[in-house]
Amino acid sequence: SNPDFDFAEMAYAFKTQVNIGNDAGDETLTIYRNVYGGGEAGHVDYGGTTVNIKSGTVKDNVFGGGMGASTPPTAGIVDGNTQVNIGLEAQSSNNVVIGTAGDENTGNVFGGNDAGSSPLGTMQVDIWRTAHDATNACPTVTGLDSAAKAAYLNEGAASPAANYALKAVYGGGNRSHYTGVPKVAVHGCDNRIEYVYGGGNASDVRGTNVTIWGGYIGNAFGGGNGYSVTGNHDNASALHYNPGANITSSGAHLTIHGGTIDAAFGGSNQWGTIDASINVNVRDSVEPGTNICTGSAFANCPIDITELYGGGNKAPVKKDDNTYIASSDITINITSCDAKIASLFGGAKEADYEGDISLTITQGQFQNVFGGNNLGGDIVGNVSLTLKGGTMVNAFGGNNQGGTISGTITVLVDSTGNECPLKVDNVYGGGNQAAYSPTDATAATPLVNFVNGTVRNAVFGGGLGENAKITANPTVTIGGTGSNHAIVGGTRIDGTKGDGNVFGGGNQANVLKDGAGTGNTSVTLSGNAVVKGNVYGGGNQANVEGDTDVKLQ
Repeated sequence: SNPDFDFAEMAYAFKTQVNIGNDAGDETLTIYRNVYGGGEAGHVDYGGTTVNIKSGTVKDNVFGGGMGASTPPTAGIVDGNTQVNIGLEAQSSNNVVIGTAGDENTGNVFGGNDAGSSPLGTMQVDIWRTAHDATNACPTVTGLDSAAKAAYLNEGAASPAANYALKAVYGGGNRSHYTGVPKVAVHGCDNRIEYVYGGGNASDVRGTNVTIWGGYIGNAFGGGNGYSVTGNHDNASALHYNPGANITSSGAHLTIHGGTIDAAFGGSNQWGTIDASINVNVRDSVEPGTNICTGSAFANCPIDITELYGGGNKAPVKKDDNTYIASSDITINITSCDAKIASLFGGAKEADYEGDISLTITQGQFQNVFGGNNLGGDIVGNVSLTLKGGTMVNAFGGNNQGGTISGTITVLVDSTGNECPLKVDNVYGGGNQAAYSPTDATAATPLVNFVNGTVRNAVFGGGLGENAKITANPTVTIGGTGSNHAIVGGTRIDGTKGDGNVFGGGNQANVLKDGAGTGNTSVTLSGNAVVKGNVYGGGNQANVEGDTDVKLQ
């Protein structure tokens, strides 16, 4: 009854270690509620916490920190480090599953606390082994084609998430802010996780560091969650309130060495600011250590990503007093010739972004590359796409299905002796099905500048589909100097013969006129330009409402 009593002192420990299951990974026990490394109101000192989930099922969630509470503010505090291990490095297999099928509030692993206070030391989550196949045994299953992957993850079934061993992994906490940089690592080629987040859920962190060596992952985020089913981010008294998962000063870092991933994002999910850089690295490095299944060194887990974004999913990035990201602070580095990425976006899936986007491609295998966004969102700035190496069917300077770009679009094709030679069928200054109407419609934009290499089928100043209309002045320049040769035409990636044509306009996408000085196209061939087909000032089955101009220099 003493109001001055410090409840956090009721239970004190220098350090804690929680072990669930056995080292062999085959014990079938069930924990029906949450697992915490820390306490409810108790205090764990500088010795920190370690949580080892070796086998069995945890029906709710796992936390490296404590349960916490709204009062007192020190409830559940951990002065030291937290470490969460799902499975053990030395296990060849286990039967670990977190969560209850059909319950969206379970199946989560957090490096930090559940609520209230937060650990003061480092926070790390390592996913070593989970229940990964029907027999839960070696050999591992890697390199599946799309049909095998769909069967393996039971995609299209009534409850596809039932085949994920973990719903979500968070480096941070749940409704518990953290002033450090949590680390998340997913090891091996077989773990199955629906979501991976570098940050927390409705929780801020200073920065993030996510490393994925392999596995089958639905969505991976360098940032945090911030998801609300109703989109409620500002009414704390209403249902499904989530204030967002902010990255405050040290940036978001996502490194992918391997894995089959449906979508990977440098940013956050639905809501949360990032006040520093976003860095996405894709490199096919081999994980250190020994593969327990084979007794030999690890082999590469193949990189197979359906969608890769420099930005986030729906989380906007805006320049104002509270949310700011520098104009050059999204960086995507792909250093793998064998990485398969179906679609790459310099921007977000469907979120606003204020600032310039600059994307350079040197390696990788792609179906489509976009300088901008996917489904929607406004890019208030310029977009620059540079092609130096890698293999891709289509390269677009603009957006895919929707969204706007207020600034200029610049596409540079310059293949200059890269480890992975540039192979591209089609280059478009505009988008796929997204229209483009910049603030200054009289500008010479999109600008496609082709100085060295081979575009195997065609070059377009405009966009692809009927909806990819452009209200500006598309400009195409082709020609190198010295030993550089800009060649249009050759054998397409699928082995068929390319057309070898150049168009100032679009491919079924009109160029529109909106007042004086708009709706014009320009094509200039100079230097060592080689066009094996035809040159058109206009489009392919597409109108140009202004003037067309073709120059041979």
